Amino acid sequence: MRSRRGVMRLPIRLAVAAFALGLGSAAADGIQVSEEDAIAYAAAPHFKALAASAPSAPGPALVRFSFNYDTPETALRAALAYCEEARRKTDDPDQRSSCRPVRIGPYPAEDDKGNDLPADRLQDLLDRYLEESIAALRKRLELSNDRATRTSLETILHKSGRLAESEALLTDLAASGESLARNALAYHWAERNTNLGEALAYAESAIASDPETASFRDTRALVLYRLGRIDEATAESERAVALDPHPIILDHYGDLLWVRGQCADAARAWQRAVTGSQDILFRQRVEKKIATGLAGPPAFD
Repeated sequence: MRSRRGVMRLPIRLAVAAFALGLGSAAADGIQVSEEDAIAYAAAPHFKALAASAPSAPGPALVRFSFNYDTPETALRAALAYCEEARRKTDDPDQRSSCRPVRIGPYPAEDDKGNDLPADRLQDLLDRYLEESIAALRKRLELSNDRATRTSLETILHKSGRLAESEALLTDLAASGESLARNALAYHWAERNTNLGEALAYAESAIASDPETASFRDTRALVLYRLGRIDEATAESERAVALDPHPIILDHYGDLLWVRGQCADAARAWQRAVTGSQDILFRQRVEKKIATGLAGPPAFD
């Protein structure tokens, strides 16, 4: 999961005007918006969203935004979560409204009068943002078949549930022996619990090409888990953590430890994952497991 966030403190209506019009600075009700603040959100990569909490008395709004998420929905959820977290930490959280969407990507998430969009129109906006981004990536891929563009498109399609389209971008590359494609396809199959024999072969082929890449070993661990080879899966996941204690790899390791019955060790791995992550949605999900344990199978995230 890719995720980052930014911080701004702007009045809601002025923030909308600044971003929509590209203003370097502007003033309303005596509040000045710096060029740095106005540029920050506009310069953030997709997918991104902005949320704000308004004070009950005149004064600046509390604004937070998220960016570089895999879908518009997760970007919006993250922006709202960052905003609510910040609101709760203020001296007067009860004197501020609940956080609400202000922008989704380049689009205002409110009508011309500053009112919240109804749920169906908000979903239409999310869908529009997604479709336009996919179309732009497809066009870019046609012009230049580079790995970064293909990877971005494949990730977005996968995370938005278009699994067949996502896997189609990997199939030819994987068949030709491309290690990153083989690893990605093996991971997708493990996630879907299908083609596990081929998934294991692809995962092991990727490792053979580069034994020091932690994500390759993380994928093999999850395939082994799907095959019911829990002890081997946990050992492989431990090797992945030793190579790179990335929060997502630690999260998977904790899940496998939990399945194996090592609950205290699992909680420690999850805590390391939380400590190492800046993504609020990831932290919230893993913190829940620390509190209540793993409910269901390991998470493929």
